[in-house]
Order: sequence, then structure tokens, then C-alpha cells
Amino acid sequence: ISKLFDPEKTDVVQLTKSYRSTKELTNFTKQILRQGEKIEAFDRRGPKPAFYKRDSLEKEYNALEDILVENDEQKLTTAIITKTLAEAQEVAKVLKERKIKATLIGSANQRLVPGTLVMPSYLAKGLEFDAVIAWNVSRDNYHQLDETQLLYTITSRAMYKLDLIYTGEKSPLFDDLDEKTYVNK
Repeated sequence: ISKLFDPEKTDVVQLTKSYRSTKELTNFTKQILRQGEKIEAFDRRGPKPAFYKRDSLEKEYNALEDILVENDEQKLTTAIITKTLAEAQEVAKVLKERKIKATLIGSANQRLVPGTLVMPSYLAKGLEFDAVIAWNVSRDNYHQLDETQLLYTITSRAMYKLDLIYTGEKSPLFDDLDEKTYVNK
């Protein structure tokens, strides 16, 4: 852009301060991106992101249910963000079977409603929520380098609280995270 304008009359300013999320979330999510170190966190505090490793799908859903109860008690608007629409549909179906109220957002023109939402990652871009639950962040589901931006988009939708659930091994895209920036539950 600077080449389009007279350099003597132009200043380039990089905006690097993030005001959306807590310091803990910003410090966590910026590690996912290459050159994310340029992002500066605003000094608003909150809980560290939490990984929930479980050894079965049933236990993943139990963890999900526990997190939703905790978020409801704190009156947090929660989005469960999956990689695909098929995953979002499955999560919504299981929650319904468990008598947990959640709204599936399956298209871009669908209205966001209060309460727990379940949506695929491609519908989450540009949105923000008090709490985000990243569903199935396993090695099997996220293993390609080109999925880095997708994981960043999912995790950076949270303004206050981020929980990440998986079975088996977590995605290798999280391998370089500073262990002081998250907790394991």
C-alpha cells in the first residue's frame, strides 16, 4: 500500500494490540500463528485455556456436558465449534439426546440465539463468544499445516474462556505451545 502513496506523506502503522480476548487467551492463541508474536494482549484477565484429553467419545461428551454446566452457572454465552458441519450436526444430536439445550447453526443466514450454540468452524469467523469449546482437536482431525489458520480462528473466537476437547493425541499444531499458557484437565 505504501507504494501507492507518496512516501513522504504516508505513515504505516501496524495495529498489534488485541482487545477482544483476555490476556490468557491472546497469549495462547497467538502461539498458533506464525508471526503471532507481534500480537500484544490487552490486560484483561481470565482463566487459562484448558485441554480435556479423554480416552473415549463418551468421556468427551461427559467433559462437554460438565463444561456447559459450568459456563451456564457463570452465565457465559458458549459456542461449541467443530471442524465440519457433519461434526456439528452430530454434537447437536448427542446433546439433544442428553437433554442439553443447544442450537445448531448450520448456515450463514441463520440467526444467532441466546444460549449454547453448535457450529462448524467456517461459520464462526467474525463472531465472538464469552466461551468457546473447540471440539475434537485431535491429531486425527487437525494434522495438516494448512489447518493452522483454522485452529487459530476457532480458538480466537473466545473472549473469556476456552476449552479444547479431544481423544487420543492432541493436534501436532499445538506442539509448540508454552506449557505455562494452558492447563490440562
